[in-house]
Amino acid sequence: MSAPVLFAAGRLIAGWEVTAFIGRGGSAEVYRVRRQDSGAVAAMKVLTREGVAPAERFRREAAILAGSTDSAFPHFFSTGEVDGRPYMVLELLEPLPLPKGDRAVADYLLRVCGGVSRLHSLGFVHRDIKPSNILSRASGEPVLIDLSLVKQ
Repeated sequence: MSAPVLFAAGRLIAGWEVTAFIGRGGSAEVYRVRRQDSGAVAAMKVLTREGVAPAERFRREAAILAGSTDSAFPHFFSTGEVDGRPYMVLELLEPLPLPKGDRAVADYLLRVCGGVSRLHSLGFVHRDIKPSNILSRASGEPVLIDLSLVKQ
C-alpha cells in the first residue's frame, strides 16, 4: 500500500492548480500543475522529507535552477512554501525512450554529458545520474533533473 499524496487534484497553490500526481522520490513529490491565469502547465516539486539537511538541499537545487538558463536543466518558474513545505515550479518534462540507432543514441548521450560538464563548470557534481533523472523535452532534447544531491 503506497502512502497518500500531499495534494489532491484541484488544490490551488499560489495560482497553480494541481491536476495530477506524477511521482515520488526519496525526498519529494512531483505534481502536474496548471497556471490558473494562463493555462500553462508545469511540474511542481514539493519537499516531503523533514529536517534541516533535506531543506538545505532542496533550496540549493532551487537556487541552481533559478540561476541557470542552460537548456540541459529544467526551466525554473517559481518557488515558495505551502503547508510549511518548500516547493518549486519547473518545466514539465517527459520520460521518452532513447532514440533509435547507434548515431542517435551517441548524440543523445553526448548531450547528456554536455549537461553534466556544464554543471561541473558551475562547481557542482550531480551525484545521482541515472535513467530516471534524465527526461526529455518534446523535441527529444535530454534534460538533467533532480539536482537535490548535487555537491559543490
